[in-house]
Amino acid sequence: MKKLIKFLTNWNEFLTIPLAIVIWVLSPRVLRWIDPTSATYDAGVLQICVFVVIQFLIYHGVAWLIMKITFPKLYKYVNEMFDVEFENISKWQRLKVVLSVFALYLVALVLIAKAV
Repeated sequence: MKKLIKFLTNWNEFLTIPLAIVIWVLSPRVLRWIDPTSATYDAGVLQICVFVVIQFLIYHGVAWLIMKITFPKLYKYVNEMFDVEFENISKWQRLKVVLSVFALYLVALVLIAKAV
C-alpha cells in the first residue's frame, strides 16, 4: 500500500484516470436511480454527459503523462510550483511556455479522438 501511495504521490496525474473508470462503472446505477427506465449504456443525454466527463479526465491524465515523459524538466517545473530556473526568461514567460505545451498536448489528444 505504501508503494501505491508513493507512486500516486509522484505520478499524481494518474488520479484522473481511475476516477474516470469509477465514474464509468458507477454511472449506470446513478442513472437508474435518477431514471429507473434508463438502459445501462444508452445514448441518453445523461450518459453522453457522463461520457464527456470521463473522456476529458482520461485526456487530462494522458496529457500530463506525455508531458512528464517527453519533457521531464518542464513537468518538474509545473509540479514543483515553477521552482526550476530557466535562464534569461521571466516567470511569466516560463508560465506561458509550460501552459502552452500542456494545452497543445491536450488539444492534440482531443483532435486525434475526434478524427478516430
